[in-house]
Amino acid sequence: MTNPTYRLTGTDTYPSNSQAVYLLGMLIIAGILSFVDRQILALLVQPIRADLGISDTEISLLQGFAFAVFYVFLGFPLGRYADRANRRNLIVAGIAVSVQSIHLDAYPLP
Repeated sequence: MTNPTYRLTGTDTYPSNSQAVYLLGMLIIAGILSFVDRQILALLVQPIRADLGISDTEISLLQGFAFAVFYVFLGFPLGRYADRANRRNLIVAGIAVSVQSIHLDAYPLP
């Protein structure tokens, strides 16, 4: 099996520099928000434990295991989808799910 060599030609279309910088900025913001989301839970451990009446084990499962399970079970399928389909639709769906979950969290259960 040979390794094909790809050469750039004048007909290749790449995003402009401004589009590339914009996308890089959006990805940096998404990474920062993802990091902050995980850190907020760590900052609020004591108030969450007091409010929900849960043990150290239960809060550790919420902090670590829940995130790991989420990334394991959704990371690979969503990565495969991103490679095969329109990534823009995946981003829009992710934002929609995030906004909807925030909206639902704003209303207390009866």
